[in-house]
Amino acid sequence: MARPSKRNEVIQAAAALIGEKGLAAVTVRDIAAAAGLRPSTIYRIFPSKEDIFEEVLRKVLGESDRWRRHFLTTGASPEEKIKSTVFYSLKDDVTLQFHRKILQRALVDEDLATLNLIQELSNQSEILVEAITALKPDKDPWFLFYTIVGLAQGYVSYRPVFKLLNAPPAIEQDDLSLTDEILAMAIPHIDWKSVSILPAPPKKQA
Repeated sequence: MARPSKRNEVIQAAAALIGEKGLAAVTVRDIAAAAGLRPSTIYRIFPSKEDIFEEVLRKVLGESDRWRRHFLTTGASPEEKIKSTVFYSLKDDVTLQFHRKILQRALVDEDLATLNLIQELSNQSEILVEAITALKPDKDPWFLFYTIVGLAQGYVSYRPVFKLLNAPPAIEQDDLSLTDEILAMAIPHIDWKSVSILPAPPKKQA
Protein backbone atom coordinates (compact mmCIF):
# COMPACT_ATOMS: atom_id res chain seq x y z
CA MET A 1 0.00 0.00 0.00
CA ALA A 2 1.25 3.52 -0.80
CA ARG A 3 2.75 5.61 1.98
CA PRO A 4 0.26 8.19 3.31
CA SER A 5 2.66 10.98 2.32
CA LYS A 6 2.66 9.99 -1.36
CA ARG A 7 -1.10 9.52 -1.38
CA ASN A 8 -1.56 12.96 0.17
CA GLU A 9 0.86 14.51 -2.34
CA VAL A 10 -1.26 13.14 -5.18
CA ILE A 11 -4.49 14.40 -3.59
CA GLN A 12 -3.07 17.88 -2.94
CA ALA A 13 -1.66 18.18 -6.46
CA ALA A 14 -4.89 16.94 -8.01
CA ALA A 15 -7.00 19.31 -5.89
CA ALA A 16 -4.95 22.32 -7.01
CA LEU A 17 -5.17 21.34 -10.69
CA ILE A 18 -8.88 20.51 -10.56
CA GLY A 19 -9.64 23.82 -8.90
CA GLU A 20 -7.71 25.62 -11.65
CA LYS A 21 -8.72 23.65 -14.77
CA GLY A 22 -11.75 21.53 -13.87
CA LEU A 23 -12.05 17.75 -13.79
CA ALA A 24 -12.21 17.07 -17.51
CA ALA A 25 -9.05 18.99 -18.42
CA VAL A 26 -6.72 17.34 -15.88
CA THR A 27 -4.76 14.20 -16.75
CA VAL A 28 -2.84 11.74 -14.61
CA ARG A 29 0.33 13.02 -16.31
CA ASP A 30 -0.52 16.56 -15.14
CA ILE A 31 -1.04 15.33 -11.58
CA ALA A 32 2.19 13.34 -11.66
CA ALA A 33 4.18 16.37 -12.82
CA ALA A 34 2.63 18.58 -10.13
CA ALA A 35 3.29 15.98 -7.42
CA GLY A 36 6.83 15.22 -8.60
CA LEU A 37 5.98 11.57 -9.24
CA ARG A 38 5.90 9.24 -12.22
CA PRO A 39 2.49 8.38 -13.71
CA SER A 40 3.24 4.69 -13.05
CA THR A 41 3.66 5.50 -9.35
CA ILE A 42 0.26 7.19 -9.25
CA TYR A 43 -1.39 4.21 -10.92
CA ARG A 44 0.02 1.99 -8.16
CA ILE A 45 -1.81 4.21 -5.66
CA PHE A 46 -5.02 4.86 -7.61
CA PRO A 47 -6.44 2.45 -10.22
CA SER A 48 -7.79 5.27 -12.41
CA LYS A 49 -8.08 9.04 -12.83
CA GLU A 50 -11.70 8.83 -11.71
CA ASP A 51 -10.62 7.30 -8.38
CA ILE A 52 -8.26 10.24 -7.80
CA PHE A 53 -10.99 12.77 -8.56
CA GLU A 54 -13.51 11.07 -6.31
CA GLU A 55 -11.10 11.02 -3.38
CA VAL A 56 -10.23 14.68 -3.96
CA LEU A 57 -13.89 15.67 -3.86
CA ARG A 58 -14.60 13.49 -0.84
CA LYS A 59 -11.60 14.85 1.05
CA VAL A 60 -12.03 18.53 0.21
CA LEU A 61 -15.82 18.76 0.34
CA GLY A 62 -16.68 15.93 2.71
CA GLU A 63 -14.91 17.28 5.79
CA SER A 64 -16.32 20.79 5.46
CA ASP A 65 -19.82 19.38 4.98
CA ARG A 66 -19.35 17.20 8.07
CA TRP A 67 -19.12 20.22 10.35
CA ARG A 68 -21.88 22.07 8.49
CA ARG A 69 -24.18 19.12 9.11
CA HIS A 70 -23.06 19.24 12.75
CA PHE A 71 -24.44 22.78 13.09
CA LEU A 72 -27.63 22.09 11.17
CA THR A 73 -28.61 18.99 13.16
CA THR A 74 -28.05 20.42 16.66
CA GLY A 75 -30.87 21.53 18.92
CA ALA A 76 -29.91 25.18 18.40
CA SER A 77 -32.29 27.82 17.08
CA PRO A 78 -32.76 28.18 13.30
CA GLU A 79 -31.02 31.57 13.48
CA GLU A 80 -27.94 30.04 15.17
CA LYS A 81 -27.79 27.17 12.68
CA ILE A 82 -27.93 29.53 9.69
CA LYS A 83 -25.47 32.08 11.05
CA SER A 84 -22.94 29.43 12.15
CA THR A 85 -23.09 27.69 8.77
CA VAL A 86 -22.44 30.94 6.88
CA PHE A 87 -19.74 32.11 9.31
CA TYR A 88 -17.66 28.92 9.17
CA SER A 89 -18.12 28.69 5.40
CA LEU A 90 -16.55 32.15 5.07
CA LYS A 91 -13.68 31.15 7.34
CA ASP A 92 -13.11 28.10 5.12
CA ASP A 93 -12.87 30.26 2.00
CA VAL A 94 -10.46 27.88 0.22
CA THR A 95 -13.08 25.12 0.20
CA LEU A 96 -15.81 27.60 -0.73
CA GLN A 97 -13.84 28.74 -3.78
CA PHE A 98 -12.94 25.16 -4.71
CA HIS A 99 -16.60 24.16 -4.52
CA ARG A 100 -17.61 27.10 -6.74
CA LYS A 101 -14.95 26.36 -9.37
CA ILE A 102 -15.75 22.64 -9.51
CA LEU A 103 -19.47 23.31 -9.74
CA GLN A 104 -19.03 25.89 -12.51
CA ARG A 105 -16.77 23.58 -14.52
CA ALA A 106 -19.12 20.63 -14.10
CA LEU A 107 -22.08 22.73 -15.27
CA VAL A 108 -20.19 24.03 -18.32
CA ASP A 109 -18.97 20.52 -19.20
CA GLU A 110 -22.41 19.00 -18.42
CA ASP A 111 -20.52 16.52 -16.24
CA LEU A 112 -23.40 14.70 -14.54
CA ALA A 113 -21.15 12.28 -12.64
CA THR A 114 -19.35 15.15 -10.94
CA LEU A 115 -22.59 17.03 -10.28
CA ASN A 116 -24.11 13.94 -8.65
CA LEU A 117 -21.05 13.44 -6.46
CA ILE A 118 -21.08 17.10 -5.39
CA GLN A 119 -24.76 16.73 -4.51
CA GLU A 120 -24.00 13.60 -2.46
CA LEU A 121 -21.25 15.38 -0.53
CA SER A 122 -23.17 18.64 -0.13
CA ASN A 123 -26.42 17.28 1.24
CA GLN A 124 -26.63 19.92 3.96
CA SER A 125 -28.60 22.16 1.58
CA GLU A 126 -32.05 20.78 2.41
CA ILE A 127 -31.35 20.96 6.15
CA LEU A 128 -30.31 24.61 5.81
CA VAL A 129 -33.44 25.36 3.80
CA GLU A 130 -35.48 23.80 6.63
CA ALA A 131 -33.84 26.22 9.07
CA ILE A 132 -34.60 29.16 6.75
CA THR A 133 -38.21 27.97 6.38
CA ALA A 134 -38.59 27.94 10.19
CA LEU A 135 -37.99 31.71 10.21
CA LYS A 136 -41.16 32.18 8.13
CA PRO A 137 -39.51 34.49 5.56
CA ASP A 138 -41.55 36.47 3.02
CA LYS A 139 -39.63 34.89 0.10
CA ASP A 140 -39.13 31.33 -1.13
CA PRO A 141 -36.65 29.55 1.20
CA TRP A 142 -34.72 28.04 -1.72
CA PHE A 143 -34.38 31.50 -3.29
CA LEU A 144 -32.99 32.80 0.01
CA PHE A 145 -30.63 29.84 0.29
CA TYR A 146 -29.11 30.52 -3.13
CA THR A 147 -29.00 34.25 -2.38
CA ILE A 148 -26.96 33.60 0.77
CA VAL A 149 -24.64 31.13 -1.03
CA GLY A 150 -24.20 33.52 -3.97
CA LEU A 151 -23.34 36.48 -1.74
CA ALA A 152 -20.84 34.42 0.28
CA GLN A 153 -19.13 32.92 -2.78
CA GLY A 154 -19.08 36.27 -4.55
CA TYR A 155 -17.38 38.03 -1.68
CA VAL A 156 -14.81 35.26 -1.22
CA SER A 157 -14.01 35.36 -4.95
CA TYR A 158 -13.35 39.09 -4.87
CA ARG A 159 -11.60 39.18 -1.50
CA PRO A 160 -8.09 39.05 -3.09
CA VAL A 161 -9.09 41.95 -5.39
CA PHE A 162 -10.29 44.00 -2.41
CA LYS A 163 -6.94 43.45 -0.69
CA LEU A 164 -4.96 44.26 -3.84
CA LEU A 165 -6.84 47.54 -4.31
CA ASN A 166 -6.54 48.47 -0.62
CA ALA A 167 -10.32 48.47 -0.23
CA PRO A 168 -11.74 50.64 2.56
CA PRO A 169 -12.75 48.98 5.86
CA ALA A 170 -16.41 49.12 4.83
CA ILE A 171 -15.63 46.56 2.09
CA GLU A 172 -12.79 44.57 3.66
CA GLN A 173 -14.76 43.20 6.62
CA ASP A 174 -14.03 40.46 9.12
CA ASP A 175 -15.94 37.18 8.72
CA LEU A 176 -18.38 37.87 11.56
CA SER A 177 -19.39 41.31 10.27
CA LEU A 178 -19.67 39.95 6.76
CA THR A 179 -21.88 37.08 7.96
CA ASP A 180 -24.25 39.54 9.64
CA GLU A 181 -24.38 41.72 6.54
CA ILE A 182 -25.02 38.85 4.11
CA LEU A 183 -27.83 37.50 6.27
CA ALA A 184 -29.32 40.97 6.79
CA MET A 185 -29.51 41.41 3.02
CA ALA A 186 -31.16 38.02 2.52
CA ILE A 187 -33.42 37.87 5.62
CA PRO A 188 -33.70 41.43 6.96
CA HIS A 189 -36.37 40.91 9.63
CA ILE A 190 -33.87 39.14 11.95
CA ASP A 191 -31.40 41.01 14.19
CA TRP A 192 -28.43 38.89 13.11
CA LYS A 193 -25.89 40.73 15.26
CA SER A 194 -27.64 39.43 18.38
CA VAL A 195 -27.50 35.79 17.18
CA SER A 196 -24.70 33.65 18.64
CA ILE A 197 -22.17 31.58 16.71
CA LEU A 198 -22.14 27.91 17.72
CA PRO A 199 -18.83 26.36 18.84
CA ALA A 200 -16.86 24.50 16.18
CA PRO A 201 -17.44 20.71 16.26
CA PRO A 202 -14.70 18.36 17.50
CA LYS A 203 -12.21 17.23 14.91
CA LYS A 204 -12.93 13.96 13.15
CA GLN A 205 -11.01 11.05 14.61
CA ALA A 206 -8.48 9.53 12.21
